[in-house]
Order: sequence, then structure tokens, then C-alpha cells
Amino acid sequence: MNKGSLDEKLKNWPIKKKLIISFGSIIVSTFILIVFLLVGMKTIESKVEGMFSGPTTNTFYINDIRLGLVGNQRAINRVLAVRTASVIAEETAKMEENAQQIKEAYEVLNEHLISEENKESLEIIWNKVNEAGEYRTELVKMFNEGRFDDANAYDESYYTPAIDAIREQAELLDASIFDVGEQYTKDAALTAYALIIIGVILL
Repeated sequence: MNKGSLDEKLKNWPIKKKLIISFGSIIVSTFILIVFLLVGMKTIESKVEGMFSGPTTNTFYINDIRLGLVGNQRAINRVLAVRTASVIAEETAKMEENAQQIKEAYEVLNEHLISEENKESLEIIWNKVNEAGEYRTELVKMFNEGRFDDANAYDESYYTPAIDAIREQAELLDASIFDVGEQYTKDAALTAYALIIIGVILL
């Protein structure tokens, strides 16, 4: 059948048939578009939820580790500067709070991190945190014995290098998590673009 005869046949269709086919096509296209939109929105929603429960949450808790370390260093520096029993007691209590904060952050990260590479980085951080904790305990002992000059030398030789190593590893882990977050963003954007293209085609 050539195009001319097909056009002629379509022209000869009853109005009712033409309307049924036209509206039927619109309804089917609209239904397909709605399905694609719902699937796409669900995909974007899962990406946003993954972004929040994954990279965003993980970055928050890595920052908790950093803040705890900074707090401990600040406490040690204050004790070395003031050298009184009241300050030693006050700052030792703060260091215990910071240590607890770091531990809780580690536990959350250990649960939420997915890739083996990130988990290995976290274990390196945690081992260094435990090492730094032993140095901190020794420093507190020196503080209580009044050996502040020894404590200052010990801090520079052991505690501070351990903290620097933790910070370096934390920055690497943070960068890796940021890359994961970027991928979530790209996936969500691609889904949105696909929905727009499909919508335009169907319309």
C-alpha cells in the first residue's frame, strides 16, 4: 500500500474512530510519561537519600574526629602554658569528652562507609587515634607529676606527629568521600536530563 492510498484510507475513517485513536494515543502517551516521571523521581529521591545518609553524614563525622583532635591539642597546650592543678583537671576532663566524641564518630563511620578502600583508611585513622590516646595518657601522667618540660618534649616528639598523621589520613578519606558525593550528584543530574528528554519526545 502506497502513501497516497494510506492517506486516503485515513481520511475516510469515521470521525468517531479518529477521535478514539487520537485521544487513545494521548492517554497512552500521558500514562507512559507519568510512569517514567514516577520512576525517575524515585531514582532521584534515592540518590538524594544516599547522598545524605552516605557522603554528607560521613563528612560530618570525619569533621567530628578533627574537632576532637583539635580540642585535645588545645587542652594540652593550655596545660603546658598555665601549669596549675585546676587547669590540669579541667582540660583532662575535656580531653576525655573529646576522646568519646572521636570514638562515637568512628563507630558511625565504620557502619556507614561502604568501599573497602574507605574502610581501610578509617582503620588506619582509628589505629593512630589509639596510639595518640596512649601518648595522651602519658602526657596527663606527666602533668600530674609536675613534669611539664618533659611533657612538652614528649608532646613534640610523639603526640603531635601522631595527630598530624591522623589529620593527613582524614583528609584523604574526606577527599574519597567527596568523590562519592560528586558521583551521586552526577547520577541524579543524568536522571533528571533523561526525564526531560523522554518527556519532550512523548509530548
